[in-house]
Amino acid sequence: MVNRVKGKPIMPPFKRTGSSFLSLTNTHIYPYHQNEIFKMSATIKYLLIAVGVIVLMLIGILMNTQVSNWNEARKAAAAEYEETRTISNPFVGSWLLDYVKQLDSTGIAQVAQVFKTGLIIYSADGYMSAILTYVENHSEYPGLDVGYCGKYNFNLEASYVNHLRDVIAINNETENQIFIRDYHFSDDGNYLTLSPREDKWKGTSLTWKKVE
Repeated sequence: MVNRVKGKPIMPPFKRTGSSFLSLTNTHIYPYHQNEIFKMSATIKYLLIAVGVIVLMLIGILMNTQVSNWNEARKAAAAEYEETRTISNPFVGSWLLDYVKQLDSTGIAQVAQVFKTGLIIYSADGYMSAILTYVENHSEYPGLDVGYCGKYNFNLEASYVNHLRDVIAINNETENQIFIRDYHFSDDGNYLTLSPREDKWKGTSLTWKKVE
């Protein structure tokens, strides 16, 4: 029976039961059973998890690549900086004694047998060390090893280098002294000639070959 209010039909009140809304939803709105909906939700959840894992892996790979690129760029910059320092300071490196020349009685420089071996090292941070071994038949210091180390600086315009001796092992010397050396590089930069300014070594030059 349909009630009417001023000519309009009125629907009877809907009677709710315990699961009437879910039953109505499952029966009349969705074509699937509720369990199947739960299965679909679980599948979507797993798919989302899988997609999330893949995205995280991709982010990790990209970050690792970026960090590697940063490290490579940093290494390249450091190498370039070190190369620039080396180029601007031609002394940097290790040098082996090649030969010694001294003026003879006629004033002509001749190769002299003074030192048997020698090594001098200049670092990029301003330190140096030198060691020399006299020949066995030297009149004053037969076979004696002498050396010193300390800071150094050089003057490009006047072509001299100062050896500031902090540690000395030369003829029982203990006081700090400065060795001043006029220098000359070969055109290819592989040979360095040092000429001491001390009166004792006047007219003497030591030529060193760079160690590759």
